[in-house]
Amino acid sequence: MKKSILFLILLSVFGVSGTIEEGVQARKAKNYTKAIKIFEELVNQEDSEAQLNLGFMYNNGLGVKQNYKKAIELYTLAANQGDSKAQYNLALMYKNGQGVKQNYKKAVELFTLAANQGNPRAQYNLALMYFYAKGVKRNYKKAIELFTISANQGDSDAQFNLALMYKNGQGVKQNYKKAIELFTLSANQGDAFAQYNLALMYKHGQGIKQDYNKALELYTLAANQGYSGAQYNLGLLYYLGEGVKQNKIKAYQNWLKAAKSGHQDAQNNLDILCKESPWACK
Repeated sequence: MKKSILFLILLSVFGVSGTIEEGVQARKAKNYTKAIKIFEELVNQEDSEAQLNLGFMYNNGLGVKQNYKKAIELYTLAANQGDSKAQYNLALMYKNGQGVKQNYKKAVELFTLAANQGNPRAQYNLALMYFYAKGVKRNYKKAIELFTISANQGDSDAQFNLALMYKNGQGVKQNYKKAIELFTLSANQGDAFAQYNLALMYKHGQGIKQDYNKALELYTLAANQGYSGAQYNLGLLYYLGEGVKQNKIKAYQNWLKAAKSGHQDAQNNLDILCKESPWACK
């Protein structure tokens, strides 16, 4: 109680309009004017969370004109105080060359700082840097280590990428069962790429008993998110009657969606289908 009273007195003395929590709530409620006022006042007191949040608003143009340089300035202030989210956001800007010259080595440095504090997104992105040799020498084992740490914290992107490495045997002995386990974790979080890849493994019986019904279910989930590869393969299942009763109309519908996204095999199959069964293409 005494601490709360003291805090309110300090707010009054220093003329602060609100707390960091109130600023965040205002931002989420899209009351950007209030949020900016609170954050700016707290930034003047060198509050790292306010620096991070105000940087985020400049980065995304929320209530202010988008300004990458200002975002970098604010993220840098917070990052230098050890804020892992600011370190991560700043790393992304160096990685993508937003408001600053692209610098993979600087991005790796910042991702590392945030990753060492347990930030799962930083761990995931640092793993990608090792995987693709961006700003650092390619190191699949290091990528696996970082993907694993991030995946164990529930990051679906890390789970997906780690699954791919186990499936393809990159930096680790090929292990379909482990790949299935990880694809499943990611797919259950709604990742369309994981759903698609898991469907492939069920369809072809890789590390698991072949199951066209399960493949159909997973392709459908990914297809409903607009993934053209899943739409194409779902069309194949309907065309061939694998795991489902043959249905050329549904094959047409799925191939048409995939073709509109530029999937050439889907377009080729549409041409064949509409010649052999024009009634299905109406």
